[in-house]
Amino acid sequence: MSAPFRGFRTFLTVWATQSLSVFGSAVMLFAVNLWLAQTLFAAPEQQPQLALTLTLVNLAYGLPFVFLAPLAGVWVDRYDRGRIMFVANLGSGVISLLMAAAMATGALSPTLLVLAMLVLACLGTCHGLALDASYVHLVEESDLARANAMMQTTESLSRVLSPALAAAVVALPALAAAGTLPAGLNQVLSGIRDGAVLALALDGVSFLVAALPLLWLRIPGPERKEAATPERRSLWADALEGVRFLRGSGVLLALLAMFALVNVCTWPIGLFETLLVKTNLEADAASRGIALAGAMATITTAVGAGGVISGLVVSAWGGLRRRRILGMLLPILVLGLALATFGASRELPLSAVAMFLIGAMIPISNAHSRALWQTQVPRELQGRVFALRRMVAQASGPISLAVIGWLSGLVAPGAIAVALGGFLAFFALLQLFNPVLMRVDELVPHSPVSVPKRSS
Repeated sequence: MSAPFRGFRTFLTVWATQSLSVFGSAVMLFAVNLWLAQTLFAAPEQQPQLALTLTLVNLAYGLPFVFLAPLAGVWVDRYDRGRIMFVANLGSGVISLLMAAAMATGALSPTLLVLAMLVLACLGTCHGLALDASYVHLVEESDLARANAMMQTTESLSRVLSPALAAAVVALPALAAAGTLPAGLNQVLSGIRDGAVLALALDGVSFLVAALPLLWLRIPGPERKEAATPERRSLWADALEGVRFLRGSGVLLALLAMFALVNVCTWPIGLFETLLVKTNLEADAASRGIALAGAMATITTAVGAGGVISGLVVSAWGGLRRRRILGMLLPILVLGLALATFGASRELPLSAVAMFLIGAMIPISNAHSRALWQTQVPRELQGRVFALRRMVAQASGPISLAVIGWLSGLVAPGAIAVALGGFLAFFALLQLFNPVLMRVDELVPHSPVSVPKRSS
């Protein structure tokens, strides 16, 4: 089935407005962490409370993406995906504005903050799955990699720019109080006690802006066939249908296993950034007159720049339209070699190049991977199947991070990075000779399953 008339124009509107909320959320999360560290638990003796609150906030914001995903996937396949996105954006905007009001009045306790983050994560889980399952209804199959790369670019840019944006937003009330802003802004902002309030308010507004066009934009959903039996099926039965579909597709199971393996090998990269700069690169950086903080900033900037540039390239190019599996495997091969190089390197410039390549390969591989899944999974099952895919991603990564973090206390972290990178590159090379996997683009998606009609 082709995309609807003006589908890509609709996608551009959705992408642009949803990108605002992505930036708003990234700024909000950074500002909340600053508020916890600098305002709520500023005293040195409050470090245990700070650590506990940060842990609970991160768990509240992360766990729903794992445990709510199966249920959210069923909802996404049952109901109007555009309405789900609208309600999720609207609800997230209201929650963020309520958090801003509570913080401004001094009523935002750690408990309320954790609960608010939990609700935001639940809404975000439903929104993310609805958006992922809507691509095939909005753009032609040949443009799927481009559309996915555009969203990848937004996410990469938000990670690179959000710390600076958050710091600037948080500083605005203090600048207004000092009279350094234009007169109108000084009057409006000087009454805000903490700049984190402004960051939360802007996040809320960004969600409302993202919700607004969904009132009139039509995002088509999958066509449903009437089932022979009229009774409504349970949520659990619908969720299991996604599991049965995956079990019946050996190629998609192989792709899922590859996805999990890549996550296991790449999630610790953030850990390696800090450890390897300290253990492997500090001496070389010092010889070049660069402090440890500058060396860490160089590596972090290289990763972010790689992600942004490659995302822009794929967005303009559109990605591979045939044999998309090569768009997954070749970047994974390069990523593995770059990770091994980073683990072995003792020179800051070489390490920066390796990390740039790592940052660049991830969006390319992800864009082609998502396009493959979007073309190989029936449209009426995409919410449930993508939920399972997301569960694998969210579960395998933290487990890997915990294991690698423990091993890094026993073995040189550089050796671990070399081993992970070498294994990943070798695995990707082997898959290039896997005849079944290399023909995944030639497969025809399973025929639609019969789904009973439900009243909403």
